[in-house]
Amino acid sequence: MARVWPNDVPFQQNTEGTVFPQTYRPPQTASVEAGPDIMRRRPGPRSTIVPWRSIALTEAQAATLEQFFRETLLEGTLSFDMSVYRLGQGYVQRRCQIQSGTFNVDYNDYPVIWISFSLVIFNL
Repeated sequence: MARVWPNDVPFQQNTEGTVFPQTYRPPQTASVEAGPDIMRRRPGPRSTIVPWRSIALTEAQAATLEQFFRETLLEGTLSFDMSVYRLGQGYVQRRCQIQSGTFNVDYNDYPVIWISFSLVIFNL
C-alpha cells in the first residue's frame, strides 16, 4: 500500500530561514600510496535532510498529521510520498521519511498549531 501525505494537511512548509543542503553526496574515497585518491560514486539513493515546519495548522489538521505519523507511518518508521519544493522546478513528488526522534508539536500559539520535524527526502 502506498503511503501518501494526507490530503487535508497542507504540504507547503514555512521556508523562512530554511537552508536547503546539497542534494548530492560526496564520493567514496580510498587513499593509495602512490598517486591521487581513488574516488567513486556512492551506491543507493541520495538523501537530503531538510528541517520542515508547517504553516499554521488548525486543530483538525494537526490531529490528522499526528495520526498519519503515529498510525500510518508506524511512528515514523515507514516512508511516504509527498510534494516537496525543488529549486527551479517548483513542487515535485518524492519519497520521504521523518527522521527518528524529530517530530514536534508546538501549541504555544493555540489555536494555531505548528508541527516540525527533520524530513529525509530521497533523490531530490
